[in-house]
Formats: sequence, C-alpha cells, structure tokens
Amino acid sequence: MLDNRVVGDAHFDMPFMVGQVNPTKGYIHVFDDTALDIVMRTLDTITDFTAYLTKKEQFLTGNIIVVAAGEEELLSAYLRTMNASGEHDFIIDGNYDRVVFDEGMWQAFRNRPERRAQIESDRISYAWDDLIEKFAFHFMTGTQYYTSGRQVNEQEIMFRYLAREPRVRRRALAGSLHEVLERSIHSKRMLEARVMPPTGPGEPHYVFLFLRRKEGITDEQYRTVRMNLLAEYCAVTKLKFPKAVHIVGIASEAGLPPQRSEDLIYLDASNWGPKDEARAKGIQKQLGILRKVTPGKVHMYEYPVDRDGKPRTATPSDNSPSRNSPCPCGSRKRFKRCHGRELFAKGHK
Repeated sequence: MLDNRVVGDAHFDMPFMVGQVNPTKGYIHVFDDTALDIVMRTLDTITDFTAYLTKKEQFLTGNIIVVAAGEEELLSAYLRTMNASGEHDFIIDGNYDRVVFDEGMWQAFRNRPERRAQIESDRISYAWDDLIEKFAFHFMTGTQYYTSGRQVNEQEIMFRYLAREPRVRRRALAGSLHEVLERSIHSKRMLEARVMPPTGPGEPHYVFLFLRRKEGITDEQYRTVRMNLLAEYCAVTKLKFPKAVHIVGIASEAGLPPQRSEDLIYLDASNWGPKDEARAKGIQKQLGILRKVTPGKVHMYEYPVDRDGKPRTATPSDNSPSRNSPCPCGSRKRFKRCHGRELFAKGHK
C-alpha cells in the first residue's frame, strides 16, 4: 500500500506501507514483484516508464495526501488522465487535500474496451522493437554486413533514437514502415521511400527506403547500392527540411524476398554547411530524389477512435467488414484500402 504520509523511520512501525523512504536523498520508488511486472509490461519503453516515474514522484511529493491500495491502482489513474500538454499525468479535479485510490481500479481499467482496443492497435508497434533488437544484436556481436568503422559511442546514438520512441510513436513509425513495404509489394517501381518528420523537439527525421533487387547482381553489389542510396536520401532530406538535425535512415528489400536484410544509418546534420548543401542539390538533381514532397496529416490517438472520431469500444475484428470487402463508406474501395486502415501518422513521399 502506498501512503505518502509515511516518511523515513516511520516505515518500521508500518511494514506494509510505502511512502517517502528517505526524503533527504530524493524520492525512492519501491516495487514488489507484482507491481514491477505490471508497470514494466504496461510501460514497456524507456520513455513511457521514466515519464511515469517522474509524474508519480511529483504527485506523491506534492501537498495532497495520497493513499493507494497498490502501485497498479496508481498506474490506472495515471493512464486515464492527461494534462494540458497531452501527457499522462495525475489530474485531480477539485480542491482536495486527500485522495484515495481504491483496490479494483486497475482491473476495471484493464477491462475497458478502449484499453483492449489500444492493446490491439499497439501490436504493430512491436515490429519497431524487433528492429531495435536485430540492429543491436548485429552491432554488439560484430556481425554487421557493413559498418562505418566509427567507435561504439558514435554509433550508439542511432540505437538511442530508436529506443527512446514511446509506444504510441512506435505504433505510427512501424505502421508507416509497413505501409511503404506494402506499397513496394504492389508497385513496379524499383524504389519506394518515405520521410517521417518528428512530432516533437529533439526527435529525428526518419527515412524509410525499400529497394528492389535487380537480377544478376551480387549481394555485395546490391547492399552497397542500397546503403549509398539511403545515405543520399538522408542528405536530400536535410535539403528539403532545413531544420532537420538528426536523420535516421532504415532500408530493406522491396517486395517479399526469400530473406530480408536491413540497413541503418545516421546523419548528424548539426554542422551542415554550404558544401553539404551543394552536394545534396547535385544528388537531388541527378537522381530526382524528393522533388515532390507530399505531406499527409492524421491524428494519432493512443486510445483508438472510429472514423466518426468516437472512442473505439471494440477491436476492428469485432465489428468491421473483412479486409477485402467493399468499404461501408461507399467509396467503392476495398475496406483495407479505405477506412480499414489504421490511424498511422503519414510522412512525406
């Protein structure tokens, strides 16, 4: 049980209570096995986890007396409310000096249809986690197909940008990546690419590229061409988006090859100069890269909504037409090509 009135040595007299263990050393978060499992499974990115710890510390060290039957009850209150900045927070409406979070709040939150729909929509986001693990594995074991030869601390920044993305943003990134891949499956073009702009300060621009393999070329030739092309796309991205400072590129085979490989590069554009700009202009002119930039905008909802903007109370499989049936909106498109699409934040083609 959590009670922020229990401070320091008072814990000896109240062994099943957790408050402020040692205020002179800052707030100390204490989790039992059950609470730790719930928190880590629910907030399973470093950004989401640390954001919760920060807001929880601010809440429990404030002027309101807080009593909670368990960590999970506190977590449910955090996930159900947002502040004016669009961040999860502990928002208490009214002028209260004491707040109690009873047992059962977490279970009720878990059973809400909006929460179940969120979990379903987050499934695609774990493709981003898989990419991180794959890149990190080859990086740590020295089995990368191609490396710049830079020191570990210079390459580590790429993985930090990938890993610091919160779950909702990963949903958007993985969805967009999958969308470009799907486009490459049905397209006859050699290349499909997209630039994903940041949604907040300090975030990188992402370049997604899928290149079809020509017949008769070796793996080495193909990987060299693809890596060079990805680097050129990153350079032209800086040209098209002058405020871009950090650019991360991810490339793979177009279509559905027997085996799939991925490339990962990072462009630090903080020292971008006239020579870099001139080179990028030359690349763009020669290859026709990103000449026509078409932005797309769509809201990303943590808790999914239907096409009318109302909270979705069931997962798509519960009440939606099949993927290949006509869309109910009357567009004559297949459902998966129209309103059956997930609400992914679009980038720039």
